[in-house]
Amino acid sequence: MIVGAAYGETEEASYIESDLYIEAPLAARVSVVSNHWVQTVSTFEGVDTRVQSDVNLKYRLLRSDHGVVAIQGGAVWDSRAAGECGEYGGDVRLLGGLSSHNGRFFANLEGGARVQGADCIHAKYDLALGWKPVRRFMALAEVFVDDDLTYGESFKAQASLVGFSREGRGLQLGVRVGVDGNDVIEPLILLRYWSAPRR
Repeated sequence: MIVGAAYGETEEASYIESDLYIEAPLAARVSVVSNHWVQTVSTFEGVDTRVQSDVNLKYRLLRSDHGVVAIQGGAVWDSRAAGECGEYGGDVRLLGGLSSHNGRFFANLEGGARVQGADCIHAKYDLALGWKPVRRFMALAEVFVDDDLTYGESFKAQASLVGFSREGRGLQLGVRVGVDGNDVIEPLILLRYWSAPRR
């Protein structure tokens, strides 16, 4: 489970975000993955809030000592879908991960599609690169691309550091820059708490 918050401010607006990521195993190869995200944007014209949630099933296709491949699919709800996009839709993606022999370096790549109506198709690509210089610290560089085939492309890039306790709980601190389809730049400071499910 990862619980996060982010804050950013520009001359035109201030941004507050909260997010929740949960992954719970159902069987050896199957798990439920759920994401919930809320963003509140405050401008001189007022306050606007957007909520997005998705629930997916993930199935592990392959696994080796230093790699894993999985497929994931599920349902999406977006309270303020753009243009002619519907509030409800579906999401499917392929996930792949690799790590070095000593486990200090790793990469995760995800690619897929999200459909929220016949004229609303998003191609989505996520890339995460990680480095563990010591046992309890991890540096992350991540890029998230949302290519809306009708309304344009947006992306987010973030860099962060995660510190872990002996019990495996983590605290993540970082910065993120987002650019939407209208070239509006959103800089944010990130804070997240990581916790593994108890067995």
